[in-house]
Amino acid sequence: MSNDWIFTEAELRTTPSQRDGMKYADELLTRKKACDFIEKMAKALDLPKLAQISADNFLHRFFMRQSLVRFDKYLVSAACVLLGSKAEESLKKVSKISEEYIAVRKVVEKDQVFAIQKHDPQVVARKIISMEGVVLHALAYELTLTHPYKYINEKVDKVVRLQTLTEAGAKSLSGKIKQVAWSFLNDSAYTLACLRLEAVDLAAGAVYLAGLYESYVPADLCTPEKEPWWSVLSTPVQTLQDAARYLLEAYTEPYIRTQVLPAGLSKLVYIYHPPKRVESPVSSASMFADMEFEVQEHSGNVSSPMDSALTAMKAHGRRRKCPES
Repeated sequence: MSNDWIFTEAELRTTPSQRDGMKYADELLTRKKACDFIEKMAKALDLPKLAQISADNFLHRFFMRQSLVRFDKYLVSAACVLLGSKAEESLKKVSKISEEYIAVRKVVEKDQVFAIQKHDPQVVARKIISMEGVVLHALAYELTLTHPYKYINEKVDKVVRLQTLTEAGAKSLSGKIKQVAWSFLNDSAYTLACLRLEAVDLAAGAVYLAGLYESYVPADLCTPEKEPWWSVLSTPVQTLQDAARYLLEAYTEPYIRTQVLPAGLSKLVYIYHPPKRVESPVSSASMFADMEFEVQEHSGNVSSPMDSALTAMKAHGRRRKCPES
């Protein structure tokens, strides 16, 4: 069954916002600001994480149908929070959502007109309800979401079972991998990852990256059939590569403007989004300061641990790199 909410790169580069003149990088940043606003509202309302993530998903989908130039991103965010609370059965009263919307927006826009004006919560509540209808229409009234999180436990357990560990060791390793995988998914919520791949494939990518992170899973770990460990994730290699790349976009420009990342994370970002040196007549030290992470369009150019393994397989004339027992 096809998913109408999975888009090609070409479609993501020709959104309504971009057709209205907004640059691609500016759209990414504006979406991030809206998702940050959703996160602040969710915390103020004490909503569960999945309600927040659902709201993020609704917002990303809405702006594939409508333009950021034509709609107030914060009002849309509030409507998505309302829908997210309904979708995850954590419904909050519209009056409470209205109050927190006003409070959060005054903080976010502390030097702008909204912050210095007085706002009637009842009037704002009606605006949120009206916007909810607009968002629902754009979403074709489709509020059922499948989140990647539901697949994490199963996939991590398959990876951990490949290793010979004590019960305590297996529990510890499983906990570490699951936590890192969840973190990758959480951090990607403000990116376009949910519009690029199915939830099950994003989950596989998150577990794959979590296994590589701090070498939680040995690079030469194999299945009983002598296949590389990531084969138990049941996702095609190309899709797994794409998922890893999309999830790691959260740690690249324009989302962040620093290369100061934890060592394990920095290594993964470097692999999937290698620095691009900007030509300059200045010294090499200055040139290094100008390096930025490049979002590659084709994963075929990625050189990853998986690529190294596959290259080794071909070099040895077999499908796997794992040694015979």
